[in-house]
Amino acid sequence: MLFQNFPTKTIYYNITDENKQLSKSKRAVHLFEKMRNYLDQKGMKDVIPIKEYKKKFINLEAENSYPFPVEIDWEHCAGSSPKFRGYSCGLWTTFHALTVQAYKNGLNDSKFVPITPLVAIRNWINNFFGCQHCREHFLRMTTQTFPMESQVHQPEDTFMYLWQAHNIVNARLRGQDTEDPEFPKQQFPPDFLCSTCRHEGYFDNEQVKDFLLIYYNAIRPFLGFK
Repeated sequence: MLFQNFPTKTIYYNITDENKQLSKSKRAVHLFEKMRNYLDQKGMKDVIPIKEYKKKFINLEAENSYPFPVEIDWEHCAGSSPKFRGYSCGLWTTFHALTVQAYKNGLNDSKFVPITPLVAIRNWINNFFGCQHCREHFLRMTTQTFPMESQVHQPEDTFMYLWQAHNIVNARLRGQDTEDPEFPKQQFPPDFLCSTCRHEGYFDNEQVKDFLLIYYNAIRPFLGFK
């Protein structure tokens, strides 16, 4: 969905084509602005029933000509069967892309706080991620075993921390039933994506940093690790 609706690269050709590609993005932004106003009006103290929240979102989708597709195939995150990868992969990819963009946006901002995007991600997982044991593992990792508060100091830590955290999760899930046999869990990035990211068996963080800034700026699907 992100690939088709939210392009991350500027298009330099015909302005008509550019407007056509970004039209859904503009409608989605308008929808999210309305949702933000709705949440602001409710305030932090009010509990919003799921049915009410869902009804509000559906109504705003209709008002904005349905900017999100109902049925669409995964591209970058397509698994060997529907039970593999998909949503969880897409969520990680979204978070990585968000942290990279937050870092880039903050380069010229003296007030940029690198941990802020990560705290927002953790809060989203805590409040909205439906998989309970996944949520518990993520919260335990980011607060206890690999706490972001003690790991994030420099601007680039915004996305480098999430990269390290994702590799911790990949190591934990390797060989489990949830692993796609066509896409085995391994430390990212693999050699075929970045041949210079490792030196003598260890990651070169500077090389990884440069790779992530490019990779999550223009994500493309790939066919697997074989």
